[in-house]
Amino acid sequence: MLKNTPKPASLSHRMRPLVTNPSRQPRARTSMTSPFTFSRHSIAKFTRPDQNEDRVLSLPRSGLGAVFDGVGGEDGYIGSLVASQTIRAHWKKVLSTHPRVSSEALFPCSAIDLRATLDQIIMEAHERLCAESVRRTKDDGSPLRPCTTIALVALCQDPDSTACKLICAHVGDSRIYLRHANGTFERVTDDDGFFSLLVARQMLTPEDARRIDQASEPSQLSHLERSYFDRRNGITQALGDRVDPSVHITEVPFESGDRVLLCTDGVHDNLTDEEIAEVLGEKARTSVARKMVLRALDVSRQETQGILRSKQDDISALVISRNY
Repeated sequence: MLKNTPKPASLSHRMRPLVTNPSRQPRARTSMTSPFTFSRHSIAKFTRPDQNEDRVLSLPRSGLGAVFDGVGGEDGYIGSLVASQTIRAHWKKVLSTHPRVSSEALFPCSAIDLRATLDQIIMEAHERLCAESVRRTKDDGSPLRPCTTIALVALCQDPDSTACKLICAHVGDSRIYLRHANGTFERVTDDDGFFSLLVARQMLTPEDARRIDQASEPSQLSHLERSYFDRRNGITQALGDRVDPSVHITEVPFESGDRVLLCTDGVHDNLTDEEIAEVLGEKARTSVARKMVLRALDVSRQETQGILRSKQDDISALVISRNY
């Protein structure tokens, strides 16, 4: 399948006196209460702000995060919603079946097979979406086909050390990026998309596919390459599609000072990897996802000005920082 598709507060004239309670002592401030910070932000396409077909799932206490990009209007809105709800529910079952040291502790990396567990959970979401397509129809009587991409990470920790891993899973073209504490940056996932199809058919080398995907000026592309670039949003598989997807799963170390980004194509279509790395390197842990989304939004608003990468879309980001 191919997807192409506050009012300001009023100010009082008088300042109210500051009232203090001498019986209350100020709380001690801690610079860091958790080894991980989850930052999330999602906005709808600015031309239809009332319906966001993306979803962000953020479960800091149990070390799970995911983004979903629904495919195809009303179908996609339901697809990302149902998939997100299903992943959350099944992850809760995993937590209840495999008790941890505490409710806020990560899984020990050796406690369960997280790769197999995530594959099973994601396929449960796929099967739920397929079931929805059987029992639901649209208002006009046509069949519903709720589909969605997914990019998901689960954190686990070695109980005998501070070593931590990210188990990364994805289907479709939502991506996972990792910025290391030393500033090095990598894309963890490869899209199930049009460029991957061209590489598999040996019509492009992986290097050329990456170069075309990262173009920021029309002059950087030949006429043929521009035609490829304009079709970069096509995806070859999604949850809920008629054919069962292959879930891509990998694991990477997650060390002190590292950051991982999960984002929908509203981010990486509008921003190059270099621009994403720049925002991901900013210091503010709690607002980095919002900054990423707003920067992508700025570019998306320029679509009518002929900016090559500009694309109107829902935009979502989840950034997990390892603080120590």
